[in-house]
Amino acid sequence: MLTNLYLPFVYIHSYLRWLVIAALLYALYRSVRGWLAEKPWTKADRLAGLVYTISLDLQLTIGLVLYALTGFAAGMRFLGEHIIPMAAAVVLGHLGTSLPKRVEDETRKHKRAVLWFALSALLVLAAIPWSRPLLRGL
Repeated sequence: MLTNLYLPFVYIHSYLRWLVIAALLYALYRSVRGWLAEKPWTKADRLAGLVYTISLDLQLTIGLVLYALTGFAAGMRFLGEHIIPMAAAVVLGHLGTSLPKRVEDETRKHKRAVLWFALSALLVLAAIPWSRPLLRGL
C-alpha cells in the first residue's frame, strides 16, 4: 500500500520544486525592486511572499511524507543534507513574510524581505539534490 503512494509523491515533490523556485524568484524580485526603487509595500508584495511560503510549506510536508514512506531509509545523511536545511529555509521564508509587517518604513519592509528571502534561497538552492532528475518521468 505504501509503495503505491511513494511514486506519486515523488513526482509531486519533484515538480513542485519548480513552483517553489519560481515563487522564490518572484518574491525576491518584488522585494529587491521595491527596495531599490523605494516603492511602497503593497498587497502584491505581501502576496508574493505568501505564495512562496505556502509553496515551501507544501513542499516540506510532501518531503516529510516521502521520508516517512521510505521508512526513514534515506538515512541520517539525507536528513542532514536535505531535510534540515529545507526546514530552515521554510523558517527563513516565513520570516521574510512576517518581519516586514512589523516595520513602518516602506523601504525597510523591502530590505527585510530581501534579507530573509535571500537567506532562504541560499538554503533551498544548496539543499536541492541536483544530481537527481530535474523532471521525473521525462
